[in-house]
Amino acid sequence: MALELPAVLSALAECCGFGGSVALALALEPAGSAVDVERLQEETAEAVAVLAKVPGLACSGPEEIEPVLERARIGAVLDQAELLQLRGSISAFHRFGRALAECGQAPDLARRAGRIDPLQSLAGAIDRVIDQHGRVRDQASDELASLRAQIRVRRADLETGFGKLVARLGPQGVLSEAIFTVRGGRYVIPLRRESQRQVPGVVHDLSASGATAYVEPLDMVETNNQLRSLQSGARSEERRVLARLSERVRESADALAANWRLASALDLILARGKLALLQQAVRPGIVDSNRFDLKAARHPLLRDEAVPIDVRLGEREGFRALVITGSNAGGKTVALKTVGLLHLMAACGLQLPAAPGSVVTVFDRVFADIGDQQSITQNLSTFSSHMRSLADALRRAGPRSLVLADEIGAGTDPAEGAALAAAIIDELTGRGTAVVATTHFGDLKHYAISHARSQTASVEFDPETLLPKYRLHIGVAGSSHALEIARRSGIPASVCDRASSGIASEQRDLDALLSDMRRQREESAMARSEADAARREAQSQLAGTEREIAERQRRFEDELSRQRAASRRLLREMEALARRQARAAAGGNLESVRGIAREARRRQAEHDEVSAPAQPADSTPRLRRAPRASAKPGDRVELVGHQQSGRILSVHRGGAEFLVVVGGLRQRVPADAILRVTGRGPDAPTSRRPPRTPTNPVPYRVDLHGVFPDNAGVEVDRHLDRAIAMNRRSVVLVHGLGSGALRDAVRGHLRNHPLVKDYAMGPPSEGGDGVTVVDLR
Repeated sequence: MALELPAVLSALAECCGFGGSVALALALEPAGSAVDVERLQEETAEAVAVLAKVPGLACSGPEEIEPVLERARIGAVLDQAELLQLRGSISAFHRFGRALAECGQAPDLARRAGRIDPLQSLAGAIDRVIDQHGRVRDQASDELASLRAQIRVRRADLETGFGKLVARLGPQGVLSEAIFTVRGGRYVIPLRRESQRQVPGVVHDLSASGATAYVEPLDMVETNNQLRSLQSGARSEERRVLARLSERVRESADALAANWRLASALDLILARGKLALLQQAVRPGIVDSNRFDLKAARHPLLRDEAVPIDVRLGEREGFRALVITGSNAGGKTVALKTVGLLHLMAACGLQLPAAPGSVVTVFDRVFADIGDQQSITQNLSTFSSHMRSLADALRRAGPRSLVLADEIGAGTDPAEGAALAAAIIDELTGRGTAVVATTHFGDLKHYAISHARSQTASVEFDPETLLPKYRLHIGVAGSSHALEIARRSGIPASVCDRASSGIASEQRDLDALLSDMRRQREESAMARSEADAARREAQSQLAGTEREIAERQRRFEDELSRQRAASRRLLREMEALARRQARAAAGGNLESVRGIAREARRRQAEHDEVSAPAQPADSTPRLRRAPRASAKPGDRVELVGHQQSGRILSVHRGGAEFLVVVGGLRQRVPADAILRVTGRGPDAPTSRRPPRTPTNPVPYRVDLHGVFPDNAGVEVDRHLDRAIAMNRRSVVLVHGLGSGALRDAVRGHLRNHPLVKDYAMGPPSEGGDGVTVVDLR
């Protein structure tokens, strides 16, 4: 009771869906082995997963069925309400089991839910006999259907007869009301008392005033008798039908009870999951030794008021006792209760309101000496009541036990109390028992600091505000701050000063040392916090830089993929145009050839515009279209579709056409194919964009050495088609001198070629008569 487990179980019960699981929740007890606790924790983890997918899932609806089943077992005939109650439970269990089995998040719970018996035969039998309003159906048996049909006929006869009687007697003024009604299951008419003798019959009732007699006319007695007889027979048949159905229930009573127990257990597991979600709890680790480590643990009953604490025990060999020190009202008792209650909760299969990574052990017994248990009736003082509790722990505690002692040794002389407390702790830890105790005794603080099996902890106190912070610090002994709290509580300063002067110098030195240690710890904590913040900032900046690099890499790869796709698409288009051009040339259709050439140049320009990367704003030199009138011999120019710059040799057709030399090759080009270099820059070959390497480039010089004269025409056509497709305006055919047969075959083929505008022998510097320079249309 001191650890308030019943209050936690009440909160668990509120998460249950029906009475069966509520009863189990309120009677829940901690498991005694690590294996059992792990199994319970696994169930709860599955429940949390189920509720994350199907929030609010519960077995709701069934009422307590055990009393009904007990009546069925002894052969009692169940009434319609009881049978309808059982039918509702069957449906609720079936729906619940199917929902668990189908959610897909909890294999173990689904397997157990699959054991719920749907009892379809019994459910169908109840449905055939009882309707949703709890009435026995006419079709429950042939005999019942016949009897009820006859009842309807007799009732109709009576209502017709009485209706005529009321209509006849109404004008005579003998009726209290112009109606007929039913008394004692028989149809009657309301007659005035003074007119009663005018209608012979049987009086069945009188009004409260005695002024009205409810009379059954003699001529209606027989029909009424027949109706009553039929109704009696129908009731007997209903009972027989219900008795037969009750027998079916008796045969299935064990299955119904098993469903109730199984559904109760499964609903309790879901309730544990709901409580975990409500408390923002986590699954703890379970260790098989007297060691625990609770991180940011919160007392579950304090809700939002709870201050998270870190508390651990046994992280080093032999560390068995934790002595918590510090100011009054600083949270020592809450820390003590939190340790004990969270261990009990974990052993009950409940997740813990703590941070991930928390670890608990499974104690076989937990002893809690918390609070003032003095009793006037038993003549027990505060000290005596504490001693009785601790004596019980000393008798029964073993190496797998936990002892929680609040203000151990208090209530008597401080020197004797501290010595006794130290001896008790020493005895318990010597057995391997885990001990967590609170104290104000300075001697006990010394014991905890100096003893190998013990360690100190303190609750934090703010010396500026003189208020507790309710945080727990392991490895630090704390002062009680009694004088500071006394001053804050209104004790005169003069009184507190006299008390301070009366404290032994050793105690003052100890308190000063503790204060200095606390200040150093706070400074260290602040430094660690600043270092952690700097580390997180650096990590954040690094992550931002890595994201930026990744984004740039992604954009580069996207652009590269786009360029490659555009190049592949252009190559396919150029190859298709080349095939069309070859077919048109073979047919002598010059206009078609020119159109295809223009289309090739247009598509080449579109590709260049799409695939060329954006130039920086300060790119030098700048290129622009040369105005026809401004271009003159000697100007350095760029040609559309060429990578090298050239020089204008002469102007023709009024500036519509130019003779230029590019890379040592002379060629005529239209004005719209020339770009003039402007701005500052070297008089050297320039490039408007990064070099673009076609998949099958057509060189300016085509080497025909080794080609037979008979095949010269085919080879020349192939290269001319490629030149047109690649937007070339001239081609140099290198055939050599030799016997002159290949030269004559080449020039003969060019003479009337539809793609050739002109051709001539090459200049001496380029090979003379061994070369033919071809100008394309």
